[in-house]
Amino acid sequence: MNDPELLRIVCRVLPTELLAIVHIPELVNTFLLPATIDSAVYNDLVGVIQAYGCSRPWTVAAMDGAATRGRLDIVHWLYAHRCGGCSTAAFLGAASHGHLDVLKWLHNFYPMLCDSEKEQVLAAEYGHVGVVRFLLPGRRAREVKACLVAAAANGHVQVMEAVFPWPVDMTQCLVAAAAKDHLEVLRLLLDRGYNDQIRYVGPALRDAVAAGQVNSIQFLLDKCDDFGVRSALGTAVESGRTAVVEQILGRCSPDEVPIGRELKKAAQRNQCEIVQLLLAKRAHARLGLTKEIQAAIDVAFLDAVKHGRIDIVKALADSSGFSVTDALRHAERRRQWEIVKMLLDFARMEGSI
Repeated sequence: MNDPELLRIVCRVLPTELLAIVHIPELVNTFLLPATIDSAVYNDLVGVIQAYGCSRPWTVAAMDGAATRGRLDIVHWLYAHRCGGCSTAAFLGAASHGHLDVLKWLHNFYPMLCDSEKEQVLAAEYGHVGVVRFLLPGRRAREVKACLVAAAANGHVQVMEAVFPWPVDMTQCLVAAAAKDHLEVLRLLLDRGYNDQIRYVGPALRDAVAAGQVNSIQFLLDKCDDFGVRSALGTAVESGRTAVVEQILGRCSPDEVPIGRELKKAAQRNQCEIVQLLLAKRAHARLGLTKEIQAAIDVAFLDAVKHGRIDIVKALADSSGFSVTDALRHAERRRQWEIVKMLLDFARMEGSI
């Protein structure tokens, strides 16, 4: 391998007295030059290749980069003039960027390096229908699940239709589409019969709620049964998504909502706005304040007093069955002085003291 010629910048920047010391400009030059010529090759920098092609190593990254950029002409030249070949990265790069002609050539000349499943998943992720179709022959329905999930997660309906018929279980696809708010994918899947409440719609709704995808939530709420809606409400409370809790509560009748259970969870997480929403929903319940709900309020109130969650204490003070005296005693034991002050003010307003 020949010694590389000096970069112009080295000659311009280094003082004359340093240039006169031969090994110094050579060391600076070596430090500035890239380790290989590969990037110059796949970016078609002819002048750089002519100047440094004999002094820099050529590796498989040259063809990998050319394939990723769709430069079939450079791939052809490398195959004819260099012996480095390529790696699996060439296939994955061509597939992810939709360079079908390059991918076909690679499969023909380097079949031992292909990974059709990974290539198809990447093509599906970026919506390259032609590449997905090319890689489809010979693959069974269960072998394309990862490809379908990638397409669903990125909203590529055409890719999903190209892969039909689908596997029996499409739960992951529904969940992935819901989490990313791809309504067209959700409609496609439900229209194709993947609408079982427990297996499909419920899990999809929960993931949409966890991700805060309002459009998917609204779409799936209309398709979901009461059990799925209640489960989604629990997820919304656990995720602290106030707007979603309000959205779900608007879909339920007051007597369908597990107010007590969710109120305790929200209070423990200091989610005051959610607690207030649940209390407001409870006020419209046909059954009124049940023993279960009252017990939940009392537990949440006492826990908030003990742990100094003052906003929760304020929100629950009117509804709690605890006397102010008992609450003050617990607050004092825990040295929650802000709670003590708040309870004393509350008692004065209520005329309890």
